[in-house]
Amino acid sequence: MIQSYYDQLSPALRQSFAPPQNLTKICMDGYDPHFLFLMNKQSQIKGLLAFNQESNIVRKPEIDNDSCKVSVTRDTKVQLHHISSLDESVLEEFIDQGLDFIWRTMHCASIKLNLHHYMQDDEKKPGEQKL
Repeated sequence: MIQSYYDQLSPALRQSFAPPQNLTKICMDGYDPHFLFLMNKQSQIKGLLAFNQESNIVRKPEIDNDSCKVSVTRDTKVQLHHISSLDESVLEEFIDQGLDFIWRTMHCASIKLNLHHYMQDDEKKPGEQKL
């Protein structure tokens, strides 16, 4: 399903995301993976949002004159790995819906967005690539 969605993306947009196999693996390796699809009335996939939760436990010693104890806090965040839409005109609305879903349903204090980087051709110098 993810591969068929990627096949519909323009080549320029497709290469700006991690390959679908990597996306699936990284999401499934994390805790509580989610793949949300934006669908039209004909049940065609028009957008994709992929994320999972990441939890860290922070132990902090608290020492005073009377006692020594360790406090534990849990920092839970969502790792957002992919968000896109085939129709750029609805991307902003899809982002709003996706973030609203995350804030309403996930136990998280923050959302972290992963970026995928790739070499781009330099328009000024044909044949050369830039970062």
